[in-house]
Amino acid sequence: MDHWTTEQLRQLVCSKDLDSQLAQLEKLLRCLGFDCYAFSFTTPTFSITQSNCPNPWGERYRRHEPAVVEPLLAHSRHSSFPLLWTPEAFTSPPELWAGAQDHGVCLGWTQPFHDEHGRFSSLSVVRQHPPVTVNELYSKGAAVLWLVQVLHATAAALVNDPQGPSSSE
Repeated sequence: MDHWTTEQLRQLVCSKDLDSQLAQLEKLLRCLGFDCYAFSFTTPTFSITQSNCPNPWGERYRRHEPAVVEPLLAHSRHSSFPLLWTPEAFTSPPELWAGAQDHGVCLGWTQPFHDEHGRFSSLSVVRQHPPVTVNELYSKGAAVLWLVQVLHATAAALVNDPQGPSSSE
């Protein structure tokens, strides 16, 4: 695992633009050994979903297709614990796991985050190989949790902006 540089971290936290943060996120996740991400921010009245995962799986995620998004969001709505991606995590519908494998986006985990206002986010970190081990989840989990907190704060600020959200949905 490469280490994050001070400059990379500064660029991430100093940017108040979600798109800029997501571009920086790609670089930081590569240092952690991941190829792509899927991020969502959800309130009762608004949601943002962004992914750089390969098409067509990533496109289905960006369009909020229930078959792709629901197992991850269902977990994220009710838990703050990471969800390690396994066949058991994607049992409904069963073709979801097969589709994720076909597109090389089946090895990773989803890290939820909740705030005191009832809003929640999730950050899925994904790669093609090797499988994520429990030890790796423990060693990199704090970094991924920190990343989802930074993204969540920026997305929440977009929602709180009187001019409304300016990020793409």
